[in-house]
Amino acid sequence: MPPDATPNVAPPTFLFLLFFLIGLALTHHGMAIFLLPGLLLALWFVDHRWWRSPRLLIGLGLITLLPLVLYLYIPLRSGADASPWYHQMLGGERLDLYQNNWSSFWNFITGRSISVGFHTITQAVAQLPQAALLWRLHFYWPGLLLMGVGLFVLIRQRRWSVLAFTLSYALIQQVFNLFYGIGDILIYYIPLYLMGAIWAGFAANALGNGMRVTGDEPEARPFVGGLFLVAALFFIPFQLLRINFAQLDQAGDQAVRQTWETILAAQPAADAVLISNDRDEIVPLFYLQAVEKRAVGMTGLFPLLSPAPRFADIGTTVETALVQGGGRPVYLIKPMPGLAVKFALEAARPPLVRVVGLAAEGAPAHSVDQPFGPLRLVGYDWQPTEQGVQFTLHWLVHDKLAVDYTSTVQLFDAAGEKIAQDDQQPGGVYYPTSLWKPGETLLDRHLLPLPVDRKPATVLIGMYVGPEFIQLAPPLKLEMSP
Repeated sequence: MPPDATPNVAPPTFLFLLFFLIGLALTHHGMAIFLLPGLLLALWFVDHRWWRSPRLLIGLGLITLLPLVLYLYIPLRSGADASPWYHQMLGGERLDLYQNNWSSFWNFITGRSISVGFHTITQAVAQLPQAALLWRLHFYWPGLLLMGVGLFVLIRQRRWSVLAFTLSYALIQQVFNLFYGIGDILIYYIPLYLMGAIWAGFAANALGNGMRVTGDEPEARPFVGGLFLVAALFFIPFQLLRINFAQLDQAGDQAVRQTWETILAAQPAADAVLISNDRDEIVPLFYLQAVEKRAVGMTGLFPLLSPAPRFADIGTTVETALVQGGGRPVYLIKPMPGLAVKFALEAARPPLVRVVGLAAEGAPAHSVDQPFGPLRLVGYDWQPTEQGVQFTLHWLVHDKLAVDYTSTVQLFDAAGEKIAQDDQQPGGVYYPTSLWKPGETLLDRHLLPLPVDRKPATVLIGMYVGPEFIQLAPPLKLEMSP
């Protein structure tokens, strides 16, 4: 009889245990909810009568919710001593990212308190090559072929319940991974690899039995060639383990500790605010504070520490530290030179960089005050140096820019001949134009090597994007002020 040809009665005890485990999985991670559609569909193939019992449905709902009572530990245990992440000091007050109320509780257990948002459809489609690469790296081409054979076997054997559960879950999880905008998305592929291994297992079983995949062939002796083939399949995981073991074995990896020992050896102030653009670079500070009781007076900040606009990106995070830090010293834990467009940075003991304020504190030496698309060129500074001419543009942002532009400064002599040019992406990778916000005044610095016998008379200023040099606005050509 084909495995799923006729429905079998699903014992209530089995159903209650199954849904209890789903509820327990939800206490570990909310993404366990992705298991439910496939599970319900699989159970419908096993026995499509069980869902007609209201009493059974109510009981299953209650048994699923029962493990979620564990979440009550959060408000009972909440407080500054429980999690330095959610209770950092900022200024003279504590930055309570988790408050002991129902709103914070709901945001915490649903992940909204640390949500990073989702990609657009275009951005999600752009993640497809990465997804294909990850599948290939973890299974090799033979493993991917086995997965396809395994799906074929499930269809031929009419194992609709297994197919419904594994395939629907894999599709939902894979689509989610394409859209979820988080840096450590690789972790979210782990359950997908489990589904792939299950499919490969069905393929191995069928190959070991001579590809008797319909499920109704008479018993026969094992297919000896298939057994050898199945044994050869173990080469794939062993080969993966051999190649990647050095990377998997993290027992001797002290890089993170060494990094933070170097940061603390730079002797930031005891009440310093330490900032990185990367969450994973700051979290070790919370370990040092909570476990080793070191640097307990310091505050660690990073973008998306919470969904609030003041932590939207590295620019708003640093500005929050300056404005709300109560005068506490603010340091970047590594050089981020692009931030010099917005902030005045000062050398400190490596790897620290001191943030002393906003970069555009004063007016430019040469006023321009001309519109330039969504920007306004307030003015510029220029001065000769040993390396050439240091040219600084003062941009006032009126409207948000959609992409990262490259700015160009070109110098011409009195005869109209170009004598110097410098093109660069203002803000670099840390604060490019797509992060600039209305109301900000930003400094765009250019160093132009200048022949000693040539004197600039006019300057051309522009912004463009892409190899097609699509301009943000028509370039400005200005007479150089002495």
